[in-house]
Amino acid sequence: MNSFTDARLRDIHFGSSFGKTFSTCDCNKNIYPMHINSQMVILPFLNRYLIKACFLNTIYILRRGKVNNMKKTITIVGAGPGLGNHIARKFGTEGFKVILMARNATKLAHYVTELTSEGIDAEYQTIDVSSDDSIKSSFNEAKNKYGRIDVMVYNVAMMQANRPLELTASELLTHYQTDVAGALTAAQQVIPMQKEAHAGTLLFTGGGFASFPAATNTTMSLDKAALHNLTMILAQALKSDGIFSGIVTITGQIGQDEHFSPANIAEKYWQLYTQRESNEVIYE
Repeated sequence: MNSFTDARLRDIHFGSSFGKTFSTCDCNKNIYPMHINSQMVILPFLNRYLIKACFLNTIYILRRGKVNNMKKTITIVGAGPGLGNHIARKFGTEGFKVILMARNATKLAHYVTELTSEGIDAEYQTIDVSSDDSIKSSFNEAKNKYGRIDVMVYNVAMMQANRPLELTASELLTHYQTDVAGALTAAQQVIPMQKEAHAGTLLFTGGGFASFPAATNTTMSLDKAALHNLTMILAQALKSDGIFSGIVTITGQIGQDEHFSPANIAEKYWQLYTQRESNEVIYE
């Protein structure tokens, strides 16, 4: 392999007819060989190859998102005035570019205005999580506009009380599509680019019904259990690719008191992202 064309090469060594070598410094610093002396035989086109190697190395690093000052991007599927926007606010104040996703463009535009007024870099993209085609289209548009999505949060649930003997199979599947299948489809849209970068995070909003099912909330009980298992399955499947999958299991009603305030709960998403000590945080 021609070492000059290997974009991953950080130090390029050249030999001389006298058995001596010299090395470039990190190509990203654009420093040329400093140990050249009259005894060394340097080909006339050395500089041309050095420039090419530095250029390719820079492209490689940019594609992987390894430049320290590059702003990372988080997508919140299920943006809203409660938990969704507080997660966006938390990550935004930590330097993330925020992409809000929900169905209503008018409301999304208002949320973006609010976040922008707080100094947060925010955009929005409409999405309908009841449709796989809509999920794919929305994420494709977001990726084309903003590049790789470093963190994807799926904060969606159909909040509807129902009992098993009154529930139809069609209703059950409708809930499952939004609560679980949509989460998988959304994750599948960001995983390939995260795999390429060998870095990424998938975060999901879980619920206490996963462990304590209730007959009055049949679909929510079933779906939160399935979402919890999906999170753990993704964690196993993607760990070797450098991708973290985690879930915040909320055991109370969001906003019922100060402890369960959206702002407090949003901190746990940041905790999962930064610490990665466990794939689940139980908020109780």
